[in-house]
Amino acid sequence: NRHRPAEVTMQNYHSHWGAFTAWMAKQDRKFVYLRDVTEDDAGKFLNDCITVENLSNNTFNKYLQFLRYMFKVLAKPAKITSNPFDNIERRALNQHSHRELTIEELTKVINTATGDLRLLFMVGIFTGLRLGDCVTLKWSEIDLVERIIKRIPRKPATRSRQTVQTGIPAPP
Repeated sequence: NRHRPAEVTMQNYHSHWGAFTAWMAKQDRKFVYLRDVTEDDAGKFLNDCITVENLSNNTFNKYLQFLRYMFKVLAKPAKITSNPFDNIERRALNQHSHRELTIEELTKVINTATGDLRLLFMVGIFTGLRLGDCVTLKWSEIDLVERIIKRIPRKPATRSRQTVQTGIPAPP
């Protein structure tokens, strides 16, 4: 009943499921049905994700969210009476804030880079576009007369379904 996820999301789901089934195969007891997975098993799997696989809290939360949903969707056909992932708490995220580079640091980036990379960095620095948007920028999105770049950002979280406009700096 959900929208069709993006291909990369489906690949992530496949990876999460593969990690869980590989973990189940390594356990001392045999899992025959999904309803055989207990809350204790779910906790052990996610604990191993942190301690053995050294996954970040963010990845832990993604595994948890996927497995909760997978067991919820399969509850009726698999005759699962309780979701073993329901009572496991999400882990706190360690947010790393990004700081703005200083003028000196930006100057060093531009002066150190050469060729197309230098041009790419200059476009990003002078317009505020993300690197991915600079790389995929098209001439049709640049209005040299009006000195405006009209672009729909590639990053889904910042896309907000509207065109981002950025001014093109005047030549020195």
